[in-house]
Amino acid sequence: MLQRVILRVDGNTKIGLGHIYRCLALAETLREYFSCEFAIADPDVHVFRIVESAGFKLIALPSIPYQLPDEMDGRNEIKFDIEHLLQKDDIVLLDGYWFGSSYERSIKEMGCKLVCIDDLANHYFYADVIINHSPGFDPSIYRSEYYTKIYTGLEYSLIRPDFYKRPFPERRLNDGILIFLGGVDHYNLTHRIAKIICEINHEAELRIIVSSSFHKDNFESLLSLQLVNPGIQIFKDLGSNEMIDIMDHCKYAVVSASTVLIEAYARKLYSATGYYSSNQKFIYNSMVASNQAFGIGDFLKVTDSELEYKLKAYFLRPKELGKKKVVDPGTNLLNVFKDLCQSYI
Repeated sequence: MLQRVILRVDGNTKIGLGHIYRCLALAETLREYFSCEFAIADPDVHVFRIVESAGFKLIALPSIPYQLPDEMDGRNEIKFDIEHLLQKDDIVLLDGYWFGSSYERSIKEMGCKLVCIDDLANHYFYADVIINHSPGFDPSIYRSEYYTKIYTGLEYSLIRPDFYKRPFPERRLNDGILIFLGGVDHYNLTHRIAKIICEINHEAELRIIVSSSFHKDNFESLLSLQLVNPGIQIFKDLGSNEMIDIMDHCKYAVVSASTVLIEAYARKLYSATGYYSSNQKFIYNSMVASNQAFGIGDFLKVTDSELEYKLKAYFLRPKELGKKKVVDPGTNLLNVFKDLCQSYI
C-alpha cells in the first residue's frame, strides 16, 4: 500500500489557481510511489475537473472567506480543517498563505509529517520540510524548528514534468509573443500589456493564455482588442503539452514572476517579467539579477509610457537561453518525500 500524501491547497476566482497547478505538478511527480489526495475548500466545477482529470481524488472542504495575499495579516489564518481526514503517519502538504503556525502545529500533534510550499517566510514553521523554488533564496530567513529541512532553488522547481522532459525543437518557428499574467488576472494586466504591444507593433503575433476563472469583463476587453488586432490568439485552460507547444513556437514571453516564469525558463525562453504581489518578488529579483529574465518591475506601479519603453528594450535584445539549468527537479522532489518516509522507520 502506497504512503498517503494529503495536499491541502486552495484555488478559485479570487485567489487564482496557481497553487493548485503547482501541487498537481508535484503530485504527478510523486504518483508512482505515493497515493496523493487533494483537500480543497469549496472547489468549483473547473477545479474538480482539473484535479480529477489528472487522476487524483479530491476531498471538498467548507468554504473560506479568503483575502488576497497582500491584504492578509495574522488574523486571516484559517482554522484547522482537516483533522477528520488525517491518520497518523500521513504526509500532509500545505500550499497557501492562509496556513499559519497553529495550523501546522495541529498537523504535527496528530503524528503526521508536514511539508510546506512557501515563498514568503512570514511566520514560524513547524514543518518537517519547507520547499521554496525561488532561486537564490536565503534559507536562513526562515524561523523554524530544529528538525526542519529547507530546500530552495530551481532544482526543486514545482513545474509539471513535461516542461523539462519533453524534447526541445531545433529552433523557434516564428516571432510570436506569449502573454500570461495569471489565470485570473485581477488587475487586467493582460489587456493592458497586449494593447501596448499592439501599439508598438500592429502586426504582432500574440498568444494570450487565460483560464476559466478569468474575470468576464476582462475577457470581454481582450475579445474587443482581438477584433482590431487579428494577430491575437486567445487560449483557455491549457494542459502542459499545449502550453509547451505555444512556448516552443514563441520568441518572446511576457509573464508574471510566478511558476509560469520558471516553466518558460525551462523551455529556454528569456522572458520579460514583473510582479503584482509580494510573494512574487523573490522569484522576480533572483531571476532578473542572474540575467535569466528581463525585469519590468512592479506591474501595478509602472506607468504605460515606462512599460512601453521597457517592452521595446526587451524586444530589441531578446535572447534564447542557451543552456537548460532546470535539471529534472522531479527527482529531487521525489527524494525529499522518500526521505520523509525513511524518517518514520
